[in-house]
Amino acid sequence: VVHRREAVAVSYLWRNRVRMGAEYWHATYNIHSPDISLGSPRFETAANGGNIWVRPILYQSDRLTFDAGFRMELFGYDDSVVPMAQQIVTAGFFVPDRYERYAGTAHLSWDPHAKVHWELDGSLGPQRVTGFALLAPPPAEFGLAGSFGTELTLRLGRWRPFIAYNFFSTATAAFPGASDGAYRSHGFTVGLSYRF
Repeated sequence: VVHRREAVAVSYLWRNRVRMGAEYWHATYNIHSPDISLGSPRFETAANGGNIWVRPILYQSDRLTFDAGFRMELFGYDDSVVPMAQQIVTAGFFVPDRYERYAGTAHLSWDPHAKVHWELDGSLGPQRVTGFALLAPPPAEFGLAGSFGTELTLRLGRWRPFIAYNFFSTATAAFPGASDGAYRSHGFTVGLSYRF
């Protein structure tokens, strides 16, 4: 599986009190499977999506910033994903005709020490997954979805080691052909960056 994604994003801080932004992205997926039972072991599809968000700053000091607001996200795949979904359901990734999510968001940024930076963020709101009409999916319904993330970064000169955790949970079906369901994901990331 080869996934390529290009994105353009813009953000703006209005009167030092309101953060806002938007993003548009385009992604392509290429799959080459050695499993000849699939009939056509090569698939290619593309997706387009974007989001907009607004987060007023509710508290700000030298070491602590807290903001909360709203985020809307939409994306969808083109019809070339239908043969792939018919044969291998989701091809190992999420392939809706249309995905939409509306969520309240909150973000906390804290510097407890000059060399330590900690961020926490969360979201909660409804999301809906619409399947392709050619696959005769059940009617799309909204389900509650939430996420939580945290990242701890050490500032060691030009080096920035970090560790992060992300959690996502939803009562929405995991793929467009499912009538109901729920799924959760956990993600851990450890990294090291260098500032030139």
